Amino acid sequence: MLFSIIIGLVFLMWFFTMSTISYIRNFGALSLTEAGGNYLHNIYFMHAQGGFDLFAPILAALPASTIFCDEYSSGFLRCVLVRENRNRYIRDTWLCSTITGGIAVTLPILISSMFFVFIGTPNTAESVLPGSSTFLDQSILSRVQFIWGGGFVVVLLVILAFLFGATWSNMGLCVSTVVPNRYVALAAPFAICFAVHIFCFRVERFMAFSPVNVLMPVGSFLPNIGFPFAYQFALLLASAVLFRQGALRRVRDV
Repeated sequence: MLFSIIIGLVFLMWFFTMSTISYIRNFGALSLTEAGGNYLHNIYFMHAQGGFDLFAPILAALPASTIFCDEYSSGFLRCVLVRENRNRYIRDTWLCSTITGGIAVTLPILISSMFFVFIGTPNTAESVLPGSSTFLDQSILSRVQFIWGGGFVVVLLVILAFLFGATWSNMGLCVSTVVPNRYVALAAPFAICFAVHIFCFRVERFMAFSPVNVLMPVGSFLPNIGFPFAYQFALLLASAVLFRQGALRRVRDV
């Protein structure tokens, strides 16, 4: 998990770090407060420019997506099932994948967001110049963008990050019941996520269902603020059902 968190922070902070270094080289030193600006702007750019959102499924899969296939392939699952009920084992394995995958994606976003909140300024209606607009005005977050100075948006993004990590960690877990190979379990979440994104990108009416858009849901094609949450809850529930069915089929052979 530590590897996922470190790599996630690198992706998220890359754009801000390189932009700050470039500014210092061209114009001289500046303080963190001067580099901060509106923290929602920085949070948006860390998603849009860093590549984190595209590769987040891999970071989610690294901690726990291989649990089942590792125990199944090594024969250790036989020893576990001697001491533990099958249904309980399946439930605990799914919960472990859910929690660790969620944390692996949430912590980098939470840490980097708190950094920008600390050095930046709140997103308030008073800070918007008359006649101008914000980058959230045409998004599903427009009505909540000024709550707590933008802090409510940060909370929503952190919750979405946990749901995203939990969902795609479990996607790898589900695939591991079909192909009990750790490398397939690690690669499958990214492959599935990217394939769905490409399909949704090519077929415009499905753009709202692109997984890449749920970590920073600012697209005007998203129907409402509840959609990213409902979409990920549905995927998470589907992963629970699919993993249970696949795992039950596998443990019968143990």
